[in-house]
Amino acid sequence: MPPTASLRHGGGSMVDFRTRILIVEDDARMRRAIRLMLKNSGFIDIEEDDGQDPMAVLLTRRFGLILSDLKMEPFSGLDLLKRVRDEPKLADIPFIMITGASEQPLVQSALSLGVNGYIVKPFDGTTLLRKVSTVLSQARTAAARSRSGGDGTPGP
Repeated sequence: MPPTASLRHGGGSMVDFRTRILIVEDDARMRRAIRLMLKNSGFIDIEEDDGQDPMAVLLTRRFGLILSDLKMEPFSGLDLLKRVRDEPKLADIPFIMITGASEQPLVQSALSLGVNGYIVKPFDGTTLLRKVSTVLSQARTAAARSRSGGDGTPGP
């Protein structure tokens, strides 16, 4: 299958492997590991940011998904999520938070700020692909509803 194709995954959802993904993670080894898992799953357009100034990258290129660590410096994943949701050009980008098991109270904060999903470390490529697939599928469905007027009928 060509790498620019879509593929049915798991429960039948379609994964578009051309989706541009931004990984925001201050740990270089973790960034590389996530990138490798995504590449091994078939994604071809992956960019990385060390968490120092991810908004600069987000405001200059269009992304289809953000994967961000929760605990980073100088901006936490929560700070980034809030800034993304407050920026009209970025507010609709699906966002997955990467977190440690002990960070559940912060996960609740992320959910209240509009995170689309989260992954608890450690995780493997199968878990990552499953979460990415689910979040992208849900975002695609929400966008289609929004375009149709929300009730399944064609919009104006």
